[in-house]
Amino acid sequence: MKPLVSIIIVNYKVKKELFACLSSILNSKPKVSYELIVVDNDEQKIIEKDLRKKFPSVIYIKNPRNNGYGGGNNLGAAIAEGNNLFFLNPDTVVKKGAIDELVRFINNDKKIGIVAPLLLKPTGQAYPLQGTKELTPIRGIFALSFINKIFPNNRYSKRFWIKDWDKHSDKEVDVVPGTAFLIRRNIFEKAGKFDENFFLYFEEFDLCKRVKELGYKIFINHSAQVVHIWESSTKQVETNSHFSKSRFLYFRKHFGLIHAIFVQIITEVNKYSLFMFLVLLLAGFLRLYKLDQWMILIGDQGWFYLSARDAILSHTIPLVGIPSSVVWLRQGPLATYLIMIAFLFGNFNPVAPGILFALLDVVTVYLIYNLCKIYFNKTVGLLASAFYATSTLVVVNARMPYHTSAIPLLSTIFFTLTYLVFQKKRNVIFLFFLTLGFLIQLELSNAVLIGVLLILYIFYKPKINKNNFIEGILGFLIGILPFLLYDISHRFVQTLGLPLWIINRTRLFFGLTLNKNSTTVNFPNALRVISEAIGRIIFPSLYFVAAILFFVALIIFIYKLFKVDKNNQFSFVLIVLWIFVPLLSYGIHSTPGSAYFPLIFAPICIMIGYFFWYFSTKFKAMLFVFILLIVYSTFYFFKTSFFTINSDMKILPPYGSFTTGLVLKDQEDIASVIVKDANGSKFQLKGGGFYGIFESNIDNYKYLILYQGGRISGSAKVVYTLYIPSDKIKKNELLLYKSRFIQIAKRTIL
Repeated sequence: MKPLVSIIIVNYKVKKELFACLSSILNSKPKVSYELIVVDNDEQKIIEKDLRKKFPSVIYIKNPRNNGYGGGNNLGAAIAEGNNLFFLNPDTVVKKGAIDELVRFINNDKKIGIVAPLLLKPTGQAYPLQGTKELTPIRGIFALSFINKIFPNNRYSKRFWIKDWDKHSDKEVDVVPGTAFLIRRNIFEKAGKFDENFFLYFEEFDLCKRVKELGYKIFINHSAQVVHIWESSTKQVETNSHFSKSRFLYFRKHFGLIHAIFVQIITEVNKYSLFMFLVLLLAGFLRLYKLDQWMILIGDQGWFYLSARDAILSHTIPLVGIPSSVVWLRQGPLATYLIMIAFLFGNFNPVAPGILFALLDVVTVYLIYNLCKIYFNKTVGLLASAFYATSTLVVVNARMPYHTSAIPLLSTIFFTLTYLVFQKKRNVIFLFFLTLGFLIQLELSNAVLIGVLLILYIFYKPKINKNNFIEGILGFLIGILPFLLYDISHRFVQTLGLPLWIINRTRLFFGLTLNKNSTTVNFPNALRVISEAIGRIIFPSLYFVAAILFFVALIIFIYKLFKVDKNNQFSFVLIVLWIFVPLLSYGIHSTPGSAYFPLIFAPICIMIGYFFWYFSTKFKAMLFVFILLIVYSTFYFFKTSFFTINSDMKILPPYGSFTTGLVLKDQEDIASVIVKDANGSKFQLKGGGFYGIFESNIDNYKYLILYQGGRISGSAKVVYTLYIPSDKIKKNELLLYKSRFIQIAKRTIL
């Protein structure tokens, strides 16, 4: 004899609750004939033995894959024999008479397609919100967003949630909770069953809408009662992403893509997203403000500009970048590639790369927030990203279209992937090592990250199979592919020269030489450079305050490292290694350059963010202190003209202060002096005095002159030479132009 009701329960890691639910059904002793079907979505499949032993009458189905709530229910419905299907969550307790009452109610009226029981709290009170009107875009905006939290009694939310229902009578609704409801089998099949694209959430909204469109009524019966232990199953999975995806899918399916996008934007807003949006706005403002006038463009940047320009015009791909401080090693061409992209979209405008790198750093602000969510929590993420957004040295670096500008972005991606790899997410190994290769391309000193990986491997010993190993090697080789191609015809100077140089620097530091001379004597100078860089990251106007903040934050961080449980300890270890392995290498190098420090921008800001979060949990006033620090740093940029020198300044900053050179607008004016004087004729451009020390010192002016139409030629008779104001020009040269910043001399070769 066929059962009248098929009770279908989908299990996911809630054995205790499931068994209690099954017991409650049996103890309620329904008078109608029924069958019990359990669909096991759990990957482990650990309940079968005990389930068959304790509940032998239950039909057990192993779902070969976890395809969500709707998919599991469809699998159960496919083998069900009852004329009515009762979909029930495992974290429920069925009250006596509930099933009989639901069957009676639905059989009394053929126009009723679905009936749900009244859901009770474990305390016996009815849940205040259960059953809704149809979910439309306007109701979604008002009832599912921050608007409902601020104005919970707005008319759209009030009507959607049916707040005037007192729960002491039956209620016709448009949507019942997916927790428990009875549906006629023929209607379920006619409506198209559950849409399995909804993995979790909103599947009941979708099904009920289709049932209503068939012309059937939907009710909640207050006499049939089921206790619901809220979210015992869903807490076992990451629900936020499923909720967001399913919400978007529902609106796209029933109301179109435009409505879905609009609702998604509004409903995604919460206090974290709102604050994050403000932080991103501030970050974008500081990085883009007057960039067309105050952008930083030094000689070495000009080298990349010229390299990118030449590559585009000659249709070639450069394989190396600017020479490094080690004469036989060169940086990678990745920065050149990025500048080439900017030039192609910006028609060679010198500001175009600045905009690109500035926007990449705004992305870094968000990635730091996301990384902190993974490592710690959202509040740490907000504080760390806000600190990064307004950090002096960070902003200065971001406003420079240079090979160092993208390092914070890639390093943040790298340490996000590091966490995932060591948490057994092996599917990102290729991307992980690809990012490492890119980082070494941007700045050779980033090879210190290999040391970080060796330390992690020694202490954590991750299991890497053959495929993972091959993927990692392949990713890294692609990451440094330009070096490999270059080395084929250059005796592998890059790929072999870099590790040999590292070994040699370490050897010299420890005095392992025949004459016992050691570079350790330069260690105090290295410490000074390191401390100045950290000060400029944290608080450039007051190094003493910056030093105190750094060391207190460090103490708190290390203290927490040893206090947290092992599951959370890894995050702290990563940040500590991210900061101190590079700093140790800079000390060994003895003369660390400014290009080395962007690698540690993000972790220092994260550590400071964690410090303020830690103390704000004890003293709320610390958040006020943090806001004051952010506001002060923001206004300090305007006080110092973003740490640049420009012609509007009445008093130039003293030599040796933290400035980054003459702004782009004034450099363009200087370039135009030469272009106008040349009047279309070819000429040579040279550097004299200070500008003559390195060939690249005037590459920024070369590019600006070429951009303005100047015709630079190495064989021309007319020579323009650039000097700083304190240099003396040669006797055979005519002073063409002089300002507070530069001298231009002109001579003709006879």
